[in-house]
Amino acid sequence: MSDLLKIESKKLESGHIKHGFFGRNGGVSFGVFSSLNCSKFVGDDEKNVVANLNIAKRALNASKLITLKQAHGN
Repeated sequence: MSDLLKIESKKLESGHIKHGFFGRNGGVSFGVFSSLNCSKFVGDDEKNVVANLNIAKRALNASKLITLKQAHGN
């Protein structure tokens, strides 16, 4: 997990909400989903996605994650 990239926004800082934007490195997925894929909707192995979500959760020191659906494009 040493290559895990987590970015935090000053605008989203709050005393009770933890947040982070993660890069692709630091996870367990491989191939086209390499490495920190956290989407259950793109065809990655569900076990890998769960492991990646747990990596993100530990990096945030959080007990629960709320994720968003990200769309790329115009």
